[in-house]
Amino acid sequence: MRQAGYTLLELMVTIAVLSIVIAVVVPGARDLVNHTRLSSEINELSSMSRLARFKAMDEQSNVIVCPTKDFSSCSTNWTYGKMAFVDINDDGTRNSNEAILASTEIMNGSLKIFAPSQSLVFDRRGGANVTTTITLCDTTLKASAAVGLIINGYGKIAIAADSDDDGIKENHAGNKLACS
Repeated sequence: MRQAGYTLLELMVTIAVLSIVIAVVVPGARDLVNHTRLSSEINELSSMSRLARFKAMDEQSNVIVCPTKDFSSCSTNWTYGKMAFVDINDDGTRNSNEAILASTEIMNGSLKIFAPSQSLVFDRRGGANVTTTITLCDTTLKASAAVGLIINGYGKIAIAADSDDDGIKENHAGNKLACS
């Protein structure tokens, strides 16, 4: 009788090939997941900021974008969810008669954010109260993986770009984004 099956050598070669494939694929997959998370977060924040700016001009009133823990008051911790609302009475806080225009969930715990310690306020002309770059970094904290949302005093909103082709994007002042 002849027995069917694999030899020990065939099994070891298969395991060796699988180990090589996993060693090559897993880091690339992790980078892809991190990049996707960063892109998703920066696009959400960009969309919310653009909506706030246009709504401020449309409503001829200040619109605030801020982090929030409870969607009723602003915080300074940008890892919380974010909300945008028309500040009807210009008091800088959200009141019960001020509806939320847009909101986001709490930020993914594997990401790190560097943002101003104040709310973003877009005025009637679409200008912003602060010129800043909100920087998002992944778990590697490599500056080359960082993404940024640039907002200037005129209200112009842009995604940070690598203008000098050194592999690291620049902030609103032309300095490299940093994850520390």
